[in-house]
Amino acid sequence: MDQKKRKHLFLFFTLLFFTISPTIVFLASGYRYNFKENLIQKTGIIEIRSNPSGVPILFTSGKEADLLSTYLSSQKTDLITPITLTNLLPEYYKITLTKENYWDYQKTIDLKPNEAQYIKNANLLKKGLPELIIETNSIEYFKSPNNKFALIKSDKNIGLLDIKTNIVTIIEYNKNFNEIYSLEWSQNSTDIIINSDIYNIKDKEWVYNEKILPIKEEENQSVEYASSTKNNESEQLQTDIANYPIQVDTILSDALGYTIFKDNKFIIYNTQEIWIYNSDSRIKELLTRTDNTINSINIAEEKNYLVYTTNTTIHALELNEEGYRNNIILSKLEEIIGLNFDQSYNTLYFEARIGQKKGLYKLNI
Repeated sequence: MDQKKRKHLFLFFTLLFFTISPTIVFLASGYRYNFKENLIQKTGIIEIRSNPSGVPILFTSGKEADLLSTYLSSQKTDLITPITLTNLLPEYYKITLTKENYWDYQKTIDLKPNEAQYIKNANLLKKGLPELIIETNSIEYFKSPNNKFALIKSDKNIGLLDIKTNIVTIIEYNKNFNEIYSLEWSQNSTDIIINSDIYNIKDKEWVYNEKILPIKEEENQSVEYASSTKNNESEQLQTDIANYPIQVDTILSDALGYTIFKDNKFIIYNTQEIWIYNSDSRIKELLTRTDNTINSINIAEEKNYLVYTTNTTIHALELNEEGYRNNIILSKLEEIIGLNFDQSYNTLYFEARIGQKKGLYKLNI
């Protein structure tokens, strides 16, 4: 090869180097050309984690789906959780997690340049049908302080429900059943107070060596009890039976009830709205509004959901801090009264009527 050819070859590779190198650096730095916007943009990252894991991911909304499908196909990556997607152009991405026998989980992400978005608490809830536990026309439900048991008073008897095993044990009460005016739990969840009698759930027998002494009586006939043992030692059995509402008139004047969510936040609701109130910042935010009357709310903090009932429906509302909140109708029934969780927040208990059968039902979520 003569000197002239070597010179041309050197110039060619030099030009090629200075042409390709910036492109490689450009791509390695996370920049892409956005044909839709006709400009060069810094890409972003979306990370998705779910419970359970291994959930298929569906991307929709036209161009975004094409972009992601092309990228994932080139990377030979399965569209299942957990997954981290890199080098994504700034767009609105509609993401749906779908799994058999579970309710879909949906999220819309507005990805900005050089931004990382995370979906870390995508909890999928199970689909299921309510299961009748106790059939009765009238029922009252009293959950123990440790959330392991529930006292159930029907129109026929008193039952003790083990929430973990779903086994109901009938408590034999020899006195006049129709004259029961008070049912309470001891603070340590070992004793049940029926009127002025004590029943120990561990020994499954009535305690006759203790007396119930009323130590405080309110105008609304709420009574605070203490037990007097044979050693003359007093133990407070129940101190929180009176109703102490917070002052919500300046927060939500028509509030029907509230529940504590985390240390400085309250969930407050009225007949058609559910709000979250931050006691530190004194800011309230509307979580949802419905045309039907809201009857009760319960928080499953581990699942990051709030479950509320209307007269005929059970809803699960996602409690993420910002963006779209999934609001799932778990069940539609003819009549629903009350709502409680089991200890693991995987099962709902409620009084309902389905067809001709009325009583205590459970629903696994």
